[in-house]
Amino acid sequence: MKRCLGVVLLLAFLLGPCFATYHLFGDALSFDWFAADALYPSSIANPFSSTSVLNLLYLTDGQPRSIKYTGTDTGSRKYEEVPFLKDSAYIDEHLYLQLKTGLNIGLFRFSYRDAVEAEMGFQGALNSVFQGFGGADNLGFDGIFFLGMNVRLFHLVTFRVGLQHYSGHYGDETLENISNQCGDPVEYTRDNNFLFGVSVQPASFIRLYLDANLPLEKSWMHPAIHIPS
Repeated sequence: MKRCLGVVLLLAFLLGPCFATYHLFGDALSFDWFAADALYPSSIANPFSSTSVLNLLYLTDGQPRSIKYTGTDTGSRKYEEVPFLKDSAYIDEHLYLQLKTGLNIGLFRFSYRDAVEAEMGFQGALNSVFQGFGGADNLGFDGIFFLGMNVRLFHLVTFRVGLQHYSGHYGDETLENISNQCGDPVEYTRDNNFLFGVSVQPASFIRLYLDANLPLEKSWMHPAIHIPS
């Protein structure tokens, strides 16, 4: 018990300065090692944003029952539809669960008289979709990560620029269901791209933002399976 208490006190002593604010030059300049809320807020309307949500989805039309697959033959890159549900399995399924966990933090934040603030921003999220009450299969999951620079001016306009990584994967049950048709399929898609964003928040209840991506062609990896949707 004493050893555990000693470890807790040691961690508190070592990590405490990371959560402190340091003031320099007569409080004109301040510095934080870590900020729980990044200067650039998460984009709520973006399904791949770094927010945490649990949604019950109702499918009105177009139940996903197949994936696009090209095989491992490099001579032919034509996608074909490969079913991952047998016959009429789950044909009446309309409910799906979306589970997403995310964080949006700031690192090494500098602030000059609260007028100009700059930091290294990190955003990350894991997004997954499961069948609802008719089954519990994981259809697929996505990983999205951003690392870059955030700059906020006068608590009104915020800019960000950096590198965003996306990877999409099919769920284990989906891969198992198609393995008899496709052998040992490659189950992921990866992409790195530059992300640019601007956010304007004139009031606490109003926010306008615009994000734009510039894909890096050489980093685009799409082996045999198309991007999960």
